[in-house]
Amino acid sequence: DREMTFMGAITNATAVDMENMTGKARELGRTTMFSATQAAQAMQNLARAGMDTNEIMEASGPALMLAGAAGTDMATATNLLAATLAQFNLDASESSRVTDVFSTAITSSLFDVNSLREAMKYAGTVGQAFGMSIEESTAAVAQFRNIGLEGSLAGTNFRMAMQSAAVETDKKRRTLEKLGLTMADINPQYHTFGDILETLGNTSADVGDSLEIFGRRAGANMAGLIDNARQGNDEYGELLSSLESSVGATDRLYEQA
Repeated sequence: DREMTFMGAITNATAVDMENMTGKARELGRTTMFSATQAAQAMQNLARAGMDTNEIMEASGPALMLAGAAGTDMATATNLLAATLAQFNLDASESSRVTDVFSTAITSSLFDVNSLREAMKYAGTVGQAFGMSIEESTAAVAQFRNIGLEGSLAGTNFRMAMQSAAVETDKKRRTLEKLGLTMADINPQYHTFGDILETLGNTSADVGDSLEIFGRRAGANMAGLIDNARQGNDEYGELLSSLESSVGATDRLYEQA
């Protein structure tokens, strides 16, 4: 009751809203591994993230399912979900899509929920800014995690690489001309992350070229991903396909918890 009262104060909920959310918390207490009180705490976290009562009703169930499936605490799951919805301008009705994508990423890459949360702090906003979907952004940043970078480093490498690829300089232009390319050929505003890897993989680009194109902090890691693509591996595409067909992944992972 205390959690619900506080949450109602944050959202300026009406009496009807409070009744509906109390009923939702009790329902989640019956149908998940969490108690009604814990469900109310999750709702409170979503309210603090700026969600209104209708959005909280939509997001609270998927958030709890993600927490149970990923073996994490409610604060981590609710904050990750709320932040991702905001980053990609998604409606709360897309909450299950988000949690299914993340559940699949956790089981199909080196990410766990904590490293994924740290990576998406940096990757989500830049991915969305370049027109990438949540699936495309997650698949891309996972490539950096899979070569051993921890969550925040994976996210910042992805961010720096994409930002650098979008800004033309004379040195970058000359480097790309040498490879038979232009800035437009590798600009993330026009091409997916997979396209960029494939395009450069079809050239003789080496580490020095990659450092010039993607910057000194991300270039060496991009060179490794480009070389992987050059060898015919499409790990980005394979993961993206899994993420785009991930409906129900959280429920399945939850049942195994």
